Amino acid sequence: MYTHWLKIAAQIAENPICKMSCVCPYCNKKSIDFAYVGNAETAIGYLSVWCKNCNRGIRISRVEIPKEASSIPIDDLDTIQSTIPNFEQVFSDGKL
Repeated sequence: MYTHWLKIAAQIAENPICKMSCVCPYCNKKSIDFAYVGNAETAIGYLSVWCKNCNRGIRISRVEIPKEASSIPIDDLDTIQSTIPNFEQVFSDGKL
């Protein structure tokens, strides 16, 4: 299951508007959302990808934020908390 989420994250990195066509590997709904959080100067941060329907997803740290993607500043905790839900994180062994 984790590898399916990684494939979705790779699709988002290549084309941030692809989330509209990405299907959740758990519930099979087209309800994927994501947010980059990081440092604007270095364009390094983390990526959260989750399903708005079943509330599952992954976080990937130390990613390069694509130039065309919007991001939340790492020190803007209010925006991070209001944008990224407290989803159930899928880990590499497939467990939540």
